[in-house]
Amino acid sequence: MYIINKELTYMGRWLRNLLFYCLPADWFCDKCLRPFLLRLFGAKCGHAVVLKKGFFHGSLRNIKIGNRTWVNSLVFFDATGKIVIGDKVSIGFQASLITSTHEIGPPDCRCGDVCSEDIVIENGVWIGSCATIGPGVTIGAGSIVSAGAVVMRSMPPNRLIAGSPARVIRKLEE
Repeated sequence: MYIINKELTYMGRWLRNLLFYCLPADWFCDKCLRPFLLRLFGAKCGHAVVLKKGFFHGSLRNIKIGNRTWVNSLVFFDATGKIVIGDKVSIGFQASLITSTHEIGPPDCRCGDVCSEDIVIENGVWIGSCATIGPGVTIGAGSIVSAGAVVMRSMPPNRLIAGSPARVIRKLEE
């Protein structure tokens, strides 16, 4: 019985992603239909959100998107843990927000049990294209994460963040 329920869950996620992805990339779908469907499937989504084609893994109930937020095309949300995105956040093309990881296992199988940690993106953050935000990370308000950055630890507010692994490049004016 457990295996059947698990398969139905995976099939439901697959169909949900197909629905989100097959909608055309136009004004109505980006500003109205995708945010509406996200709410319908259990996510909390503020007003004036623009949501381009993307991919979702895990429970949509774990996603909260603030007001006036822009999520560009092909952004990947691994919502195994909670993802909280503040107001007026811009997320660039092909960015990834990944909440799950694995514990370190014994020598014969280093990939241990799956665990997840929440991601928090505070108000006014700009995340560049192809950036990766890892589990347990909080990006402080008003920060900029440069394109291609790999952020694996929390960052303070009003900072320019770049690199792999990401580090603070400089403080931004408040």
